[in-house]
Amino acid sequence: MYSIRSMREFTNMNRKWMPIFILGALSVLWLTPMAVQAQGNDFNAHYHRYLFYNLGMSARSAGMGGAYSALRGGELGLLGNPASLGFLENRLAILKGDLDEISGSTSLPSPNARGFDSSTSDSNIWSIGAGGAYPFEWGALGLNYNYRDDDRDIGSFDRGTFDMGMSSEVSRHDISLSAAYRYMDELSFGYRYSYIDWNMDTNITDLTNFGSLPGVEEEFSGHRNQFGVQYSVNETLMLGLDGYLGLGDWDVNGGSSGDADSWAVRAGAAWNPLIDLPLLIAFDVKYENREFTGGGTEDDLWGLHLGAEYEVIENLYLRAGYLFEDFDYTENSGFGASPSVSGFSGGLGYMYEAISLDYGFLYTDTGGDGDFMHVFGLVYEF
Repeated sequence: MYSIRSMREFTNMNRKWMPIFILGALSVLWLTPMAVQAQGNDFNAHYHRYLFYNLGMSARSAGMGGAYSALRGGELGLLGNPASLGFLENRLAILKGDLDEISGSTSLPSPNARGFDSSTSDSNIWSIGAGGAYPFEWGALGLNYNYRDDDRDIGSFDRGTFDMGMSSEVSRHDISLSAAYRYMDELSFGYRYSYIDWNMDTNITDLTNFGSLPGVEEEFSGHRNQFGVQYSVNETLMLGLDGYLGLGDWDVNGGSSGDADSWAVRAGAAWNPLIDLPLLIAFDVKYENREFTGGGTEDDLWGLHLGAEYEVIENLYLRAGYLFEDFDYTENSGFGASPSVSGFSGGLGYMYEAISLDYGFLYTDTGGDGDFMHVFGLVYEF
């Protein structure tokens, strides 16, 4: 039998060497995207993941490879599984911001029947949001708002008699109301309703004659209904299950319009291997389907998210993660893409009395320049 002293020495030794282990694992994740190249490099396929009903993620989740379904605490009740609100103990207010860069190539049918013309494209997104939550004896209520600005540069295409360039700007608002009910101490049920509204203005330029062509205006409004449940099996294991159904309309001036629908399901677990060891491992698997009936666009996506969080010293957390996504994308032009992308993440979190500061970095290999995401979070509990 081990003595209490020997167990403490074992725990202290693990606490000493665990940061080295996590940094080593993170170094491996840095190299993984270089070895697993994407099977496709189409901007529309990658951008589609962020367009419809995506609400973004918390800085903690971003640092842990995008895993969130079984995580609880802080802003995760407003940005993750809504069931985590049921375990909220204090009132909280949050501020959140992120900077994203998405790159790839865009294809259009060639006017000379050569197949498709391709051009390098990228999108720079920034968003800022704020929210709060209030606990009750039975659970909690939460409210969150987010504004997003998106500048897209579509590059240039050979249109036969002229070269065409395109650029777009997207302004998006989303507001969410969350509620959770805690059944006993181990089980919580949650629901989140979100209204999403965005406008996209696309400018088309004749690069050959230095003139402007008629632009395109697009409008989207949708309703996202998210359901979730979390169950605490014991002191070391939490299980999570959540999913959403999104219904909305997408209208294009002088062109197509129709229903923009989406649904997803996600399951995950968060595990603390040893009670005395401040290490948390989280794992999520998800399936998501997005479809725009008016434009003949459809996307099926499988995702895997793995993350770890370790308290290096008191109130200072080091995070690392890995994600893998495999999806099939088709659009009305006849172009399809089936990329498989991998990525890695890292992050830091620090708690000072009632304030928590978090930063998460997420990189996804798209076979080109890659997609980057920086997420910042500030949480105040009172």
